Amino acid sequence: MQIHVTCPSCHAKFKVSEKFAGQTGPCPKCKKPIQIPEANQEVVIHAPEDEGAKNAEGVSTLKPLEREEIEASPVGIVLIIAICLVTVAATFFLGRMSGAEPISPWLVGAGALLLGPPIAVAGYGILRDHELEPYRGGPLWLRATICGFVYAILWAVYAYLKGGLLDGEVEMFHLVFIGPALLAAGGVAALATLELDYTSGVIHYGIYLLITCCLRWIAGMPLY
Repeated sequence: MQIHVTCPSCHAKFKVSEKFAGQTGPCPKCKKPIQIPEANQEVVIHAPEDEGAKNAEGVSTLKPLEREEIEASPVGIVLIIAICLVTVAATFFLGRMSGAEPISPWLVGAGALLLGPPIAVAGYGILRDHELEPYRGGPLWLRATICGFVYAILWAVYAYLKGGLLDGEVEMFHLVFIGPALLAAGGVAALATLELDYTSGVIHYGIYLLITCCLRWIAGMPLY
């Protein structure tokens, strides 16, 4: 029989024969003296007793909880692709129809509002914590609508800063200050509405910005 020993100085673990029980000797690693415990002093860890329901043979009848996985259905994937294609096509034709005339700010704002909820839902599906129970159905769309509304408001805030304070001229120097502030606000919005962690919330808002900026480019509008 062997005795399990842990050196109190270097925490090295090793085994010695029971004939050395109770004796003092040097640690094989750090060479400091250690006391070999008696064989009856070893700690034995027993598995916890299963107190749940059991069948006639004494086997537990309880089953472990299984986390429900949400998989996108083929119909849902096709629908999302169709919405994306229709949105891109509508944006393209809108930009061509307006010609040299700028697109109405009200129309741009309406587009930002309409795009918010579906982008928020799609981003939530990618960035949510998969260890937690997800939002579904009505509660998810309600939270996504609020989140998308805040995202659209942030575009309105940017438009106000651009037109009211910067006279329509936005330089990269301005974006160094405005961009992080908007990303921080968007991250807080996703954190509060969809319960994403803050970093994922910032990425979530970044996805919305990326998509809306791409649509602005397709429509012939300035990216910022």
